[in-house]
Amino acid sequence: MTASLARALHGLDLEFRPRDYQFRSPGQGRLPGRAGLPPCLPGEVEIARITVGSVDADVYSVRARRAGGRLVYRIADPYFTPWQVRSRSSTRRLTLGELIGLIDTARPQGWEPSLESLGDLWRERLASTRGNDAAAVAVHVTSAIYPGVEGYYRRQAALWLEVRLGQDAEAAAA
Repeated sequence: MTASLARALHGLDLEFRPRDYQFRSPGQGRLPGRAGLPPCLPGEVEIARITVGSVDADVYSVRARRAGGRLVYRIADPYFTPWQVRSRSSTRRLTLGELIGLIDTARPQGWEPSLESLGDLWRERLASTRGNDAAAVAVHVTSAIYPGVEGYYRRQAALWLEVRLGQDAEAAAA
């Protein structure tokens, strides 16, 4: 999807880049883990949070920290899963579009590569056990730094549900 098409569909400024990630000074120590998450590394900040309405109510934290002249990104979860992220580091803070790209292409080690977004993959996994409607609202992405990210993923869930219901209707008619 092109940036202009995404903007037209979602009304978002995908080029939005926050002024700062508000890193803590090294003397402030580590923030405790929340929702079972491991604590942040020294100088690390959460830039987005993904919650999945699975049986375990999984929570994933997208984090950034300075390393030399670069910003390094990672995803942390309560299971200490090694995550593969497309954008491991950058010289500037991510734009909203780049953050969405990082989240949508992230995969826990061992998951098959896919063209589907991470949210859609989770929804597909949940749909068979919880139904389409429950799966559509099961994945949330929030951020105190990136306005609009929550609405973007809410609209993505609605689009997923539309496609899924259309596919189910076609299968039933066949």
